[in-house]
Amino acid sequence: MHILRTIFFLPAMFFALADPAPAEPPFAPIADQPDYVVTMVASDYGRKTIARKVTHHRGWTRVDEVRDSYSFTEYVSANGLGNVRVHGGGSTISLSRGGERNYSDTDREARNTGQRRTHLGENCTVWDVWRTRKERTGYNLSHLSCITDDGIELWQTSVGDVGPNGSAEASYIERKPVTPDEARPPRTLLILDWWDQNVPTPAAPATPDHETIMELSGTFAEAGKSIRITRRLGPWQFLEETANGTLRNLHITHDSHQMRFDYSSGEPRAPKRLDITRAVSAPGNPATPAFGQPRDMNRSEVILGETCGWFDMTPGMADAGRSACLTRDGIVLKEERYSRSGSGTWTAVRLARRPVSLD
Repeated sequence: MHILRTIFFLPAMFFALADPAPAEPPFAPIADQPDYVVTMVASDYGRKTIARKVTHHRGWTRVDEVRDSYSFTEYVSANGLGNVRVHGGGSTISLSRGGERNYSDTDREARNTGQRRTHLGENCTVWDVWRTRKERTGYNLSHLSCITDDGIELWQTSVGDVGPNGSAEASYIERKPVTPDEARPPRTLLILDWWDQNVPTPAAPATPDHETIMELSGTFAEAGKSIRITRRLGPWQFLEETANGTLRNLHITHDSHQMRFDYSSGEPRAPKRLDITRAVSAPGNPATPAFGQPRDMNRSEVILGETCGWFDMTPGMADAGRSACLTRDGIVLKEERYSRSGSGTWTAVRLARRPVSLD
């Protein structure tokens, strides 16, 4: 267990939200939209269980969803560079700033198909918003959206080789004045004093303070040298990845799985992005890693003169995965990742068990 506690918060692990993921935010190819409120019925794999409300005013669109007892609110900026997500009435808050993540498996260039449809008595144009790259994924999947002439989404759906797997369609639409406070995120969410309030105090970590330096090999590696520096201070972990001396990714995480800071300076052709997430555990239901308990692979390796044991970090995950080789006190000496688009291996070239300062 002393090993498992540590490996849960490695960089590929995000907060495990027991709640379902939200639908795609409204697609808006027209910048000058009127104020509006649209109510929708969304389905997830054919189950029509989601009530959805979309509220728009100038630079912001608010999406509220309720499915069973779960609620989700997302505030999306008009330029797509700012998002605020609130799960479960505030149990998890996520702030994102910057461009979209680098989706190497999908083509994100929106295409006007020229097709016209009628819904709720209104005409709309069908857009192919994004599609998978079959040469990478092995399957076809496209996300379609039907947009009125003044830029309001009336329906969206994802279709592919396995048929529809998610959709939403408007049941009522009203163009009316909307106040800024109805559509934009509350200022209380943008003041980050919630970040260090009621900081959880987990059991004393079994993993000692330390620093590791690793190098990347494989198809994920960029030309030149990619370096990862990991530092551990009590329940906090700092992880920095650079390529040819340029910062690529920065992750700061807490053992409780309740706080996470992620920054990406952008891989080639990808923009900069910042994400700050705060999750609050409910009594008797602590936050847990996204993929559950790692699975012991019953093999070991010697790296830097130390023996480490291999664990499958994403057991049961399809089409991609991650495994790590950990010392007896939970330090990662080697990590392997793979997906349809390639693979990569991080290998420790230096390890120092030493005091680490907050700086």
